[in-house]
Amino acid sequence: MISIKDLVVSFDTFRGKLQAVRGVSLHINKGEIVCLVGESGSGKSVTAQSMLRLINDRSIQSGSIEIDGFNILKSDKKSLARFRGKHCGMIFQEPGRSFDPLYTIGKTFHETIKAHNKTISDKAIFEKSLSLLKEVGIYNAEERLGNYPHQLSGGQLQRVMIALSIASDPDYLIADEPTTALDVTIQRKIVELIKRLSFERGLTVVFITHDLSLVKDFADKVIVMYSGIILEQGKVDDIFNHPKHPYTRALIKSIPKAGANYKNEKLISIEGVVPDPVYPPPGCPFASRCLYTQSICTVQIPHSIQTDAYSQYRCILTPEELKTRGDVC
Repeated sequence: MISIKDLVVSFDTFRGKLQAVRGVSLHINKGEIVCLVGESGSGKSVTAQSMLRLINDRSIQSGSIEIDGFNILKSDKKSLARFRGKHCGMIFQEPGRSFDPLYTIGKTFHETIKAHNKTISDKAIFEKSLSLLKEVGIYNAEERLGNYPHQLSGGQLQRVMIALSIASDPDYLIADEPTTALDVTIQRKIVELIKRLSFERGLTVVFITHDLSLVKDFADKVIVMYSGIILEQGKVDDIFNHPKHPYTRALIKSIPKAGANYKNEKLISIEGVVPDPVYPPPGCPFASRCLYTQSICTVQIPHSIQTDAYSQYRCILTPEELKTRGDVC
């Protein structure tokens, strides 16, 4: 179980403090696939990296993060490294930049597995490497272990990255935009692979993406972020079929539709721009782009409204008022 409470993360820049995450609280149960979605700069990747304390400690201003009761932010570095190595796996975006170009895939596996098990033999490492590659859909595994990263395609490298991330048999897998720079067909295959591994291994998955079209048939729960704040979260069916926050509604409306029936339809976009993260507005960050904005929206950030055990959103509009509203785009 992952529990984050009131997380605040900021980075020093020449313009001032860039407020990347502003008071995020979330709860992820064991075995769930949870997707963090939002535009670039929404704070989703920083939130995910903070879960494993992969960012500079000075950037985490306040809040708490616990994974299975282990306090991520207050632990010493050795304890944290042991915990991460045993319980958590991480898939980074752009896999080509995550590999040492001078290491073969086999050597990368050898160092990764050896780091988690000092007594394991070279033969056992080789056999485990083959098994992991086959598990993620690379069947000429022995040949691939002798390859260098530049000899593999982007999709193959991402499969290798996934295999490395589960090499220590973790309980949690954090995937930070793992489909970035991959073509649409490969994106879908990578998502299906992660979903299968979650089912077969009992993995809890935190999946970060800006592409809502990948989420609908993949996630159990969706968390929508904007300007460092969670604007809505809930079960995937509720988010797609009964979105509450105007931003969530606008995001879903802007998903491109495929097929001849939609060829004459205009592609919908959200007008306006994302607020400056160095000087965020005092009120709702979506107020300048929302058709329902009232004067109070620009003054204070609305409190979260809980609609059921799994769903909540931040807006001045009540669920009853939202039912009377039309489309936001």
